[in-house]
Amino acid sequence: MTAGPVKVGDKAPDFVVRNTEGAELRLSELWSKQKSVLVFLRHFG
Repeated sequence: MTAGPVKVGDKAPDFVVRNTEGAELRLSELWSKQKSVLVFLRHFG
């Protein structure tokens, strides 16, 4: 993985997050089943 800003067409690194029920969700598992869209929201407050 290289440091720096993400550019259009760059592949997202594989990562793990938890869903609302606490189960781990890996990006590569989503991609193996369906197309995926990543949305990053910023919280101000």
